[in-house]
Amino acid sequence: LDSNIQYIVERELQKTVKKYNAKSGTVIVIHPQTGEILAMASKPSYNPNNPGKSKPQHKKIRAINDCFEPGSTFKVFLLAGALEDEIITPQDILFCENGRFRYGGRIINDVHKHKWLSVSKIIAFSSNIGATKIGEKLGKERLYYYIKKLGFGDRTGIDLPGETCGIVYAPSRWSKVRLATTSFGQGISVTSIQIAAALSAIANGGMLMKPYIVKEIRDKNGNIVESFTPKIKKRVISTHTCELTKNVLEEVVAPEATGLNAAIPGYDVAGKTGTAQKVGKTGTYSDCQYTSSFIGFISASPPELVIVVVIDEPEGSGYGGVVSAPLFSKIGKQTLSYLGVMPSKPSITDKNSILIVKRENKNQSTLKLLSNFPENDKEPMMPDFTGMTMRHVFKIINKYKIRVKITGSGIVVGQNPSPGNSLPEDGEGWVILQPPA
Repeated sequence: LDSNIQYIVERELQKTVKKYNAKSGTVIVIHPQTGEILAMASKPSYNPNNPGKSKPQHKKIRAINDCFEPGSTFKVFLLAGALEDEIITPQDILFCENGRFRYGGRIINDVHKHKWLSVSKIIAFSSNIGATKIGEKLGKERLYYYIKKLGFGDRTGIDLPGETCGIVYAPSRWSKVRLATTSFGQGISVTSIQIAAALSAIANGGMLMKPYIVKEIRDKNGNIVESFTPKIKKRVISTHTCELTKNVLEEVVAPEATGLNAAIPGYDVAGKTGTAQKVGKTGTYSDCQYTSSFIGFISASPPELVIVVVIDEPEGSGYGGVVSAPLFSKIGKQTLSYLGVMPSKPSITDKNSILIVKRENKNQSTLKLLSNFPENDKEPMMPDFTGMTMRHVFKIINKYKIRVKITGSGIVVGQNPSPGNSLPEDGEGWVILQPPA
């Protein structure tokens, strides 16, 4: 775990759970190339210094203990399997029945009515009918094969106690309706850590990694007793399929698609929304209880972060694109800034609108001033403080009269907002400093 990323995640998750009066929330941030868990948080939580005052359910590690129906986030893995078997291409066109489709004796509905959609648009608009038709092309045996290959129905092996397997039924028990519902993520039960591991495989080029939370164990003198390194479990999908899948998922975050609120200015984001109806007390799906989720990765080169957001029973709008996607964006922005991952594309074009700081190379903190901070009559933007000393930070904030909360000492390793973005409504940002390595 990275304590700074953990702090970002816990703070932003708490805000979202409170805002939507949700039953609970879970976030995982993982490095897809290695399987390293950078942050893992659940809310409500408890005080480990006084556990007796907390409810038993608040002491669970929800990311590995709680199972849930993933809803439309599962379409990512349906898509990957169908592309791998070459039964579809992203450009193929399917008829989505104007939003109402009788299949296996049941009616499958879409939130929005569509006629013909490409496979890419089926994912971007999250069409259950389109997913059903992709699942029918793939078939229950092959869909089950990819579900299991990607790690669902099995423990990931993470170094924490109490991990559950979820529930994946054998295809011999699948009816025609089960094939349809599984294709859009209902009638199957998964954990957040399973989703994080499977999505990491797509982000990293096809390798299923064993997620781990402890990097090394040291004795009281600081000597390393045991260390842990990344472990590849197996290749689950081809690099080519991963690239095709990533391209489709980037369309989910386009302005007209369901995941537009997950966008991070200056970075390419690939992901998927999910809004799964929960089974109520009557044994049928509820019209007011949902699991809202967004899963995605930031396409740096290579992808730096996979983030899984799951919010249980938010009040009001339960849509993943409304509740969970903004949380993904907030965590992503702050974490990328802290890690020093520079934007891959400009988000500010006015040459006088931002102080841009450039590292001469990855390992140096030599800085070069390329343009000026915004004038006082313009909307205040956040400068890039990365690598600056506290003295340098004070010099800039005093000169331009901006409010920044400073934590730590040394040089700046993280900040919020990200460079070039507007300061918060209260006018205050923050920076984190750490001693140079």
